[in-house]
Amino acid sequence: MTSEEYVQQVNRLMDLQNMYLQIFLGLIGILIAVAAFMQWRISKEHTNKLKREYDDKIEALEKRTKIINGSNSNGEWVRFSDGTQICRKSLPIGKTDEPFTDLQWNLPAHFHEDEFNVTCEIIGKHGNHKIRIEEVIKTNSSVVVIFETESYRLNRSSNLNLDFIAVGKWNQS
Repeated sequence: MTSEEYVQQVNRLMDLQNMYLQIFLGLIGILIAVAAFMQWRISKEHTNKLKREYDDKIEALEKRTKIINGSNSNGEWVRFSDGTQICRKSLPIGKTDEPFTDLQWNLPAHFHEDEFNVTCEIIGKHGNHKIRIEEVIKTNSSVVVIFETESYRLNRSSNLNLDFIAVGKWNQS
């Protein structure tokens, strides 16, 4: 084999090697393009799935927590979609010379039967006046609180209020 034949043989082998390298690089390029397309496709489907799940959860949450509220001369009320209702009102105790006094609160919204809890708190400066809530009587539309004033005399200057909060069900949900 002459040196010229040897050079031609080496050139053919190098051309063949370049051709194989170009084929290999072309296949790698195609594989990368396919992988990128699949990743984009999977990512888009996954994103759409997550968006649907998110929208479903938001809709369910809105249905559960939807509230309706209002007020009238009897106080304020809030109704939740799960059937819970909260009513509140602050009423002045007023003047009394009697040891036992009652105060009636007509509820701003009715409860389902009498299935609700009431809390009452005396708010304001009452100085030497000792006041104790004796009894709470409730119907689905009103609350009567009987309280005892140990000092017997409450006057307008005592500036006392009885804060009511009632929590219960407004329907059978």
